Amino acid sequence: MPRVYSSKDAGLPAFYMSTVGSLQRFNNYKLILKACLVTGYGARLAAGWTLVDEGDQYLVLRNASGNYVTLSSGYYQNSTNLSYHGTFRVYLHATYTGINSSGVPQGQGVVSGTSGAATLPVYFGTDLFYWYSNTRWVMLADDRTFIFMQAPFTSTASTISGTQIDTQSGNGALYVGDDLGGNHIAVGGVRATTPPSTQPALYFDRLAFTTLRNPVSGLLVDTAGISAVFESAYEGSAAYTSHTGSTMLSYLGASPITVMPSIEMGLVRWAAAGQPQPGLRGIRRDHLMARNYSNLTRRQIEGALTSSDYTGDTILSLTPLVEGNVYLPLLAHIGGRGAFIVTDNPVYW
Repeated sequence: MPRVYSSKDAGLPAFYMSTVGSLQRFNNYKLILKACLVTGYGARLAAGWTLVDEGDQYLVLRNASGNYVTLSSGYYQNSTNLSYHGTFRVYLHATYTGINSSGVPQGQGVVSGTSGAATLPVYFGTDLFYWYSNTRWVMLADDRTFIFMQAPFTSTASTISGTQIDTQSGNGALYVGDDLGGNHIAVGGVRATTPPSTQPALYFDRLAFTTLRNPVSGLLVDTAGISAVFESAYEGSAAYTSHTGSTMLSYLGASPITVMPSIEMGLVRWAAAGQPQPGLRGIRRDHLMARNYSNLTRRQIEGALTSSDYTGDTILSLTPLVEGNVYLPLLAHIGGRGAFIVTDNPVYW
């Protein structure tokens, strides 16, 4: 049964908030993961992950399936600016024996990205998240998978609404753990040889994708790399040709809001070695709403439950629907659209 954690919960550990770069930025994210996944906080129970190892600049966790993830600070690669502690590499591996001086975990099948090993790793960035105290995050997790979403808005977040929400720097989501087929994967971030910036643009697509094993052969990807395609969360204008005169946004209408009579919770899938995989846990797509912004997507789902636009302060506020489960638009990345929907409904986990 997935649990929902939020930056608005009582009992969270205190975080470092400052525009000044510091090691505390990486420590902040470690605090969030450990509180939600390992120890729990306040009245919230932990999701059931195991803390394997940690240091000032790294964190190693294991899920209930026995697979590992290591987060390694970007400061290992760029020590010229303490703000690089706000970005980190995401590694998957089958075993763990330690970490080297470059922040790369040691063990079987260590991989980040699809190029094999650590040649083109995936980075996730939380730097802007710690600038202002009114930024928001939400995590949905069980003992095998976690989905983390952040909305790192500025001090004027209450004035940011509508389509502006999707264009804010630092919006993003990180998925780590099992998919519906038991594959150990990670999605979210940007791949690069070194951190592209202290707050890189965050994507949720095939270029920010890692799988521990080849899903067909069952062998570790390791240093060989793999050709994998992930259904993108980004639906840009290029997806439409001259044969299409209007977008779905025009058909559905933002004013007055179109209320969806039902939601098609379609699978979000990936493919490798010529074979499609079952899909992600807790993340679905309604193809009619694909290419809409997150604000409109959420209002279409909720209908009469909301009469006005969400703002940067409230877009990740939890609103249970009639069935009692939470649905939120997944914040894909800068300029992306809310094409995916995140839910804690156990049917989709």
